[in-house]
Amino acid sequence: MTAHQLHPAQLQGAHHIAEFLRPRSIDEAVRVLADRGSRARIIAGGTDLLLELDRGARRGIDTLVDLSEIPDLDQIRDIGDELVIGCLVTHGQVVASPLVSMFARPLVQACGEIGAPQLRNRATIVGNIVTASPANDTITPLRALDATVEVTGVDGSRSIPFAAFHTGFRSTALVDGDVVTAIRVPKMRSTERGVFAKLGLRKAQAISVLHATAILDFDGDVVLGAKIAIGSATPVIVRADGVETELVGAVLSAEAISDAANRVHESIAPIDDVRADATYRSEQAEHMLRRMLASLAEGGDRDQHDGAPVTLWAGSGDHRWVRTGSPERTTDETPIRVTVNGRSVEAAHAAGMTLLHWLRDVASEAADTSLTGTKEGCAEGECGACTVLMDGNAVVSCLVSAAQADGRSITTIEGVAGDGSHDVVQEAFLNNGAVQCGYCIPGFVMSVEALRAEHGVIDRATAVAGLAGNLCRCTGYYKIIDAVIEAGGDP
Repeated sequence: MTAHQLHPAQLQGAHHIAEFLRPRSIDEAVRVLADRGSRARIIAGGTDLLLELDRGARRGIDTLVDLSEIPDLDQIRDIGDELVIGCLVTHGQVVASPLVSMFARPLVQACGEIGAPQLRNRATIVGNIVTASPANDTITPLRALDATVEVTGVDGSRSIPFAAFHTGFRSTALVDGDVVTAIRVPKMRSTERGVFAKLGLRKAQAISVLHATAILDFDGDVVLGAKIAIGSATPVIVRADGVETELVGAVLSAEAISDAANRVHESIAPIDDVRADATYRSEQAEHMLRRMLASLAEGGDRDQHDGAPVTLWAGSGDHRWVRTGSPERTTDETPIRVTVNGRSVEAAHAAGMTLLHWLRDVASEAADTSLTGTKEGCAEGECGACTVLMDGNAVVSCLVSAAQADGRSITTIEGVAGDGSHDVVQEAFLNNGAVQCGYCIPGFVMSVEALRAEHGVIDRATAVAGLAGNLCRCTGYYKIIDAVIEAGGDP
């Protein structure tokens, strides 16, 4: 079997994509999307799209349109009264942005709750809003902040108020040929305080059972204005109008907070789903609002995510996408060139495969070396077993298109020490008995490599945050955390 032939068993992780296109301008992207209609989809981070393709939820798509070669779409810009967040800006960029933290703090808090660092290094805010699930965490802060969605389509450019962007469950105001180019976010005023809160079934890597954003404008202790958005309670996000009305003119006493929170039931008719029933959501919405309002009353809106964020972004640059000058068109027969563990590897089958399967099933053979240390666990970006470093930054390779690795540098577990010995992190895992079955350990090691490069000395809180995206079914994590702290003591 040659490097250009796949065994049928290797087709898992292949998405039957015929073409992977890289336009050099928004207008060119619009033309491609308009011409191909439902056959084509934009790919940025791809963390939702690749999973949907793999599971058959998106049928009839044979073309992916990658925007990463178009300049300036990965920037956060200050234009006076507003911030402009480009369509390739990732959640990780926002978490690390002093600008967004200063003027749109609830959005930073929401981005920090999405997935884990590896996922946030790829997933984009625009992708989060276009997916249009009411459980997506960034939609309530953007609604409360009165954001505007900038769109370019066949008939030119237009602005869509965020309140009009989501037209129903997983549906938006976009039409064929539309490209969301940016989100404009008005800056919070100095008199405003805001907070984001989320209820999930676990502390990290959880889809929201309920999430909400509250932004209050104060004159001294008196509330002049209130904007409260609630998500994951109904098929689309809603504003809690009754709560807002109750708050205006009030001082946030315990009684005023209780009266306002009681009115949340006027605004939501909660749904039942696999994560919670309507009764639970209704009860928790009231409790959540009480805590949020109490926090704002006490000035605790800046408590979350203070200090240096954990991003597992250890490569050069400032969290922006790196343009590689890759060809405008890649098919299944087109080879890509990737530096894998310091060695140039050239092989095909990238258009329709994830980076995980391309490394294991194609690059291994092309390079005549084993690259099977990167494991598939969940195949949906939750377990971290497939973590690799892309240009020095931790990503989950099961949710990265192989075509997007063209021209980039990938480090897998095989490249950590390079000479068959152990590096500091691996030695620390051995010293602390942190390995049992070992299946998940390559992903843990790669995350810790990025964590050490980013933070140097690692304390327990940083270790826990850095490993939020790595799951182990064998251990109680204590020995793993001890190993990380030991490794972080020897930067």
